[in-house]
Amino acid sequence: MDTPNDHAQFRQKLNEFRLWASGCGRFSFSTVARQVRRLQYISKHMDLLEFNLSDIYTYIEAELKKGKKKKSVNNDMKDVQAWLDFLGKHIDLPRFKGEPAPEPWMPTDDQLSQIIRYCRKNSNKGLAKRNELMFEILAFGGLRIGEMLGLNIEDVTQRGIYVRSEKGERDRTVGLPDGLIISLEEYIHAYRYNTDPKALFTSSRGRIEYNYTRNLIKRIGIALGMPLLHAHALRHYCATSLLKGFFGSEPLDIREVQIHLGHARIETTAIYTHISQKEVAEHVRLRYNSFFPDSHGQGETEIVIAEEVTGSYPSESEPELCAAAGIRTRV
Repeated sequence: MDTPNDHAQFRQKLNEFRLWASGCGRFSFSTVARQVRRLQYISKHMDLLEFNLSDIYTYIEAELKKGKKKKSVNNDMKDVQAWLDFLGKHIDLPRFKGEPAPEPWMPTDDQLSQIIRYCRKNSNKGLAKRNELMFEILAFGGLRIGEMLGLNIEDVTQRGIYVRSEKGERDRTVGLPDGLIISLEEYIHAYRYNTDPKALFTSSRGRIEYNYTRNLIKRIGIALGMPLLHAHALRHYCATSLLKGFFGSEPLDIREVQIHLGHARIETTAIYTHISQKEVAEHVRLRYNSFFPDSHGQGETEIVIAEEVTGSYPSESEPELCAAAGIRTRV
């Protein structure tokens, strides 16, 4: 049986929501596109024109039984909240307590180089150049995907690009390597499709679109064995690399990175200062190896090390302690 959401009324309202969400300054274009997709999905399970808290709980229970994670349900509720704001209605939506966030995936320096080489292999030189430049602007400029797609030819300067924020933040000028600027000028004059008078990145149909770019990045990631590759992973790469140093270079001050990324609050930038658990494990391993270089029988460690730790010398009757300290007893 059809629900009211199958009617033209819901489709019309959803389009009005898209225009409202894009113009209110609270959401980026990519966020609005995701909201619309989620609301379309939710509308298949409950009437989004006429619903109450009981309908919400029924939907949540069904989604959890399907195996949906609580974090994903919370994201659904955020989009329903935006929908309620648009409709001018108020419902106290349930929220699950936040779960520990998994370490975000981002490409390594070597993987980014691999992505660039893959783009260059495209037999269509124009597409090869365009795709390479889009990846480089995302990775080195740290732009959001919507900001990149909104770039115009006139935004390219001798020192970088002028970026119009899509989240109500200040517009900004983003510095880029000189070589990248030269490549952009070459692309504009020799390879760019002239299907849009202003757009920097175009296809045969005009300004390149969000879904096309999103799927392009996903396909390249899958082809290279990087299924988690997406545009925001490249923004994350940019922020983390600037804070830690690109390819071993000197890191930038966090305030400079905040301005580069266009964050309104420095707390948002601080998210990227994380140290992954794998990095910590490797640092600890190397530190232990510097203390106990002979733990695999390549020499003999002075047994006095254990005295500093335990206050007494371990004997051969204490093999567990000797092994734990990486000490071989003399034979």
